[in-house]
Amino acid sequence: MTIVKQAPVFVDLETSRTAYERASQALPKVRENLIEPFKALVYEAAGIDPYQMETDVVRVPVRAGNVRFEFQVERRIATPAYKGIVEGWYAYVNGVNLLAGERTITGVIRRDGRNYVSAESVRDELVIRAYGMLKVGLEFNMVNHEGISGLEEIVVPESAEEVRLDGKYANAYWNALQIVDGMEMLVSTYARAVKKAEKRNGKKGVAVTQKTAYESKTVDQERANWAGVVKTLIHMPTDRGDDEKELDELADETVSIKERVEEWGHVYDLARHTPYGEMKLYVGLNSVAARIQELKTDKTKVEQVTAKHRERL
Repeated sequence: MTIVKQAPVFVDLETSRTAYERASQALPKVRENLIEPFKALVYEAAGIDPYQMETDVVRVPVRAGNVRFEFQVERRIATPAYKGIVEGWYAYVNGVNLLAGERTITGVIRRDGRNYVSAESVRDELVIRAYGMLKVGLEFNMVNHEGISGLEEIVVPESAEEVRLDGKYANAYWNALQIVDGMEMLVSTYARAVKKAEKRNGKKGVAVTQKTAYESKTVDQERANWAGVVKTLIHMPTDRGDDEKELDELADETVSIKERVEEWGHVYDLARHTPYGEMKLYVGLNSVAARIQELKTDKTKVEQVTAKHRERL
């Protein structure tokens, strides 16, 4: 087991170096062997399914030994794997194109060897596939407690399997949160001081440990902009704002087909079709694939980091 104490306040790079290195080493262990395992036990005891929550925030009372506390549980959607989303879109387009060449597919029309799907269907298909890739989790915050005592130091177990949902570990969990806050403050303050010192020396750096310094430079590099593709075409729950995206505008039936063709006809291969007595706007799947490819290629500034052996600051 490991004993972890409150981190001291940052003084300067030389004075705080040892405390910084200890905090940097201890933080992962406190999180992995105490905080996260205890939260997992609360999660299991509460029996909450993030995909089935009726509201985004619920309160969960928990009793662990002689300690009583209440967690506020909030549903959180993590930043998605944009590359996987876009690859799934390619698979959809390729699958429809291959299958449409063999048989008739409901909702797909074929003209001059090209396959078209209604703008609304394209939008919905891509949204459903993107949402299916989202990672939905829960964020726990202890908001009320009884029987907790403040500690200057905590004992962190060597293994996450040692953690139990009892008063001992509830107390350790609460104190670990306070200690982690102090450690994170020290680490972030130290890192900012390193950057300031390296800036004064005319070099840009991102970290210093032992006798290794990491110097970085920013370069232009062509790389796949997966996030740009998704955020341009559809709205995701992780996006800020409610701006309409390209496929939302294509599928917007409050706007006339003529206006949509005028605005987007130079970007997508569009066609009119009357499937059930009502004219609809259809989009060529090959043009959707071409648009994805166009958006994917983006020149992005990338930070290259190299390690150099030199004396510490």
